[in-house]
Amino acid sequence: MSGLYARRLSQHGFITLAFDPRYFGESEGLPRYWENPEAKITDYKNAISFMQTVNEVNPEEIFLTAICAGAGYMAAVAAEDERVKGLAMIAAWLHDANSVRQIYGGETGVRDKIYSSKIAQKAFSENGEVKYIPTISITDASAAMFGEYDYYLNPLRGAVPQWSADKFAVMSWEGWLTFNPLPLATSVRQPVLMVHSDGAVLPENIKQFFAAIPHSQKVLHWTDGTQFDFYDNPLQLTEAVAAINVFCKTLLTSPAFPEKNTEIVQQIKKLFAGADDRNWQKVMSVMNDKVLLDYSSMNGNPAAMLTPQEITDTWAAFLPGFNRTHHSLWGFEVKAEEATAYAHFTGRAEHWLGNECWIVEGTYDVVLSLINSQWLMRDIKFNFIKQTGNTGLPVLATERLKK
Repeated sequence: MSGLYARRLSQHGFITLAFDPRYFGESEGLPRYWENPEAKITDYKNAISFMQTVNEVNPEEIFLTAICAGAGYMAAVAAEDERVKGLAMIAAWLHDANSVRQIYGGETGVRDKIYSSKIAQKAFSENGEVKYIPTISITDASAAMFGEYDYYLNPLRGAVPQWSADKFAVMSWEGWLTFNPLPLATSVRQPVLMVHSDGAVLPENIKQFFAAIPHSQKVLHWTDGTQFDFYDNPLQLTEAVAAINVFCKTLLTSPAFPEKNTEIVQQIKKLFAGADDRNWQKVMSVMNDKVLLDYSSMNGNPAAMLTPQEITDTWAAFLPGFNRTHHSLWGFEVKAEEATAYAHFTGRAEHWLGNECWIVEGTYDVVLSLINSQWLMRDIKFNFIKQTGNTGLPVLATERLKK
């Protein structure tokens, strides 16, 4: 399905990438056939990072297309990653706790599946044992999908050799049944296209998600067809691809795309990109000769007036302890006067050490001065919101630099 959409979109001039997330198909990872929302979301973010290294790709023009369950995962990516410039969701499967109960056997059925998942996870962690049930079956009621769903049973459609109809890792249930993408709608800042129908899954949830997107750059394309029609039926496929093509190319030619590329925003982005690249000269080039740096909301230390060299010396003694860092910035509000500018925006910093990540989120208030025709930062205030992931990584990163 993903390859089919990728091929069709490439015929409209897009550079497309379809791949197997970890645990599936040609990708590595154990156990096999483990439906792990968190891992898939991370893999999609990594795919964006890869696409930005491809010479032919414009790194500022990355769009996501997601079909069925992938739509919930891609919504999480868009909500967390400002590198995404647009999101198209086709026949999206967006379940919540109520939908899960209706689909998976009521309160008892869901509880039993989550319990079996926990037991399976424990067995895998203790001795590497993986318990499987059929992914789909028309005879075995314990299968993850029980019924005559032709798409998954037909070798001319979804029953391809890379996919297993007889193996669904039981440990998948907890992550899948507790994943709820509906609240993510309020955090999706990018333009959104949703293609759906009354005959596709959970149509009321689609309307709820669409209504909750907090901006007007959104399109709900309501049409005809069953859920599986949107996977490979030529009629629905052609209609969906045409809608995606128009949606993305309209954004590319819109004066609002990409995000307001004022010199002020570019200067701010340059600072954080320089920090990610460990290019301290680049960081210092966008600062005034004195900067009031205020991270008190996070570390409790009072604001201090520092030189660019003092700031970069501090960052250089900490950030290189991580394998990599990535800052995502979005929601810029800029007010510029004759020689002073004020910027407010949201930021998210990912700090990676091995496979572990420490994430810090908050907003920034930055004041810039126009000096010799260049906007330079003179005040940088971080307003801490939350930190997630492995919060012990800063200590490990610092110790790593001392070795």
